[in-house]
Amino acid sequence: MSKVSKEDGKKKGGGMSDAVKGTEAIRQWDDHKIGIDALATRFGTNKDTGFTSEQAKDKHAKDGDNALTKKESVPWYCLFIEELTGFFSLLLWFGCFLCFIGYGIQEDGGLDKSNLYLGIVLGFVTIATGIFSYM
Repeated sequence: MSKVSKEDGKKKGGGMSDAVKGTEAIRQWDDHKIGIDALATRFGTNKDTGFTSEQAKDKHAKDGDNALTKKESVPWYCLFIEELTGFFSLLLWFGCFLCFIGYGIQEDGGLDKSNLYLGIVLGFVTIATGIFSYM
C-alpha cells in the first residue's frame, strides 16, 4: 500500500497513461504475501505496540486521514437534464419538434390538429421517461 502515494489517487485529468501506471503499481503490491515481521519492518513499526505517538503524527502529517476521498456530487438537476438528453430522448424530442413544425406549416390553417396532439404526446412521453429514469 505504500507504493502508491496519496497524490496518485487525487490526480485529476491525468489521462490513460497515469491510470495504467497506477494499475501497474497496484499489481506490484505484495503486502499480503510477506510475513508480519517483514511487513512491520517495511512500514517502520513494531508488530506488538504499533506506531509511537510521534510516528503516528508524522504519518498523519505526511499521508493525511485514513479515509476514502469524497466523490464530487453532481446536482440533481444536472442528472435530470442528462436523462432528458440521452440518445433515445433526443430522438423523441426531434420527433416532437417536427410534429410542431408540421402543424405550423400545414395549409389548412390548423384545422387538422393531429400533428399538434402527436407533438404534445411525444413531449409528455419524453418528460415522463426522463422522470422515471431519474427516479
